Amino acid sequence: MSLSVASLVYWLAVLAIAGIGYWLQASPKAEIEARRRLREWRKTSGTVTGARIEAIHQARLSIPGQLLKIKANVFKPLVHYSYQIGDKTYAASKFKNSFLSRGEEWVSAERRTVENIVGAHAPGQTVSVHYDPDDPAHAYLELDSSIARLFLFRISGMALILAAALMFMRSAYNSSGDMFANRSPEAFAAVLPMTNAELRAALAARMGLNCQYDGIYREAYESWLCRDASGASTARVYIYSRKQALDKTDYLTAQAEAAEAAAFFAKLGAATLPHQTDQLALQEWVNRSIPTLGQTGGRADTIINQIPVVLSALAENSIQLEVGELKY
Repeated sequence: MSLSVASLVYWLAVLAIAGIGYWLQASPKAEIEARRRLREWRKTSGTVTGARIEAIHQARLSIPGQLLKIKANVFKPLVHYSYQIGDKTYAASKFKNSFLSRGEEWVSAERRTVENIVGAHAPGQTVSVHYDPDDPAHAYLELDSSIARLFLFRISGMALILAAALMFMRSAYNSSGDMFANRSPEAFAAVLPMTNAELRAALAARMGLNCQYDGIYREAYESWLCRDASGASTARVYIYSRKQALDKTDYLTAQAEAAEAAAFFAKLGAATLPHQTDQLALQEWVNRSIPTLGQTGGRADTIINQIPVVLSALAENSIQLEVGELKY
């Protein structure tokens, strides 16, 4: 089955939305879990042994809350401190975490901000140290345990995945409707009681009309134009059959000048409707409705034996009769 360009673009958009949604909801997962574990970290006292600024040029850094990496010139505070856990002394220099799951430390593009941090930690100063009880050598002076912005990313990702799913279901629903519309001809009952061939033969035998193939109509139908073989009348009949069921007859229209319309439509009813009661009902309704149509724009409709019938006034003093209906 071939896809149109529009369909291809649509499905690529669905895949792109689903992919972005999956990335947004999956990327923060490890970091959220890592920050939740900070609740289990413990705190002890430590002593500053020194502090300095480290300049990093063109560093590839993750941006908390954005999950993107950028290149930038940044500064990192290195605060050296020692602390004791049990009978063992540890030394560390990490000031604050950035992405715990990636082992990244906090940095700043503002040198003055980092200078203030370094200046606030003089050698010999007592500080609070946060350390991992499972790995006491892993420590920070400050901890960033916020997860609100990371959760926003997960929620946004889930919303995009839901949107992609709804787009998929909508397309699947429309496709199922198309499949229903294009199902096998046997699934449909013909509106008119005669086959296409029978109808053309009846029009030729009873009304002297010559029916010729007239081409495809609205993509789904094939049509035949039936005219007076002698050329004495301008009245004409169009017959429409679905391409998937050319032996069926769904719809026909007939046009005639107002003066001859009633008689022409009566003959048409006698040729197309098998029951005499239906023929008489059509004739009486046509005779009663034509005078009320007016010069232009008038319309009347009825149902005869479950077959819809419409009568309308056309321009140039002509009348049109529609029998049956088009199915899409």
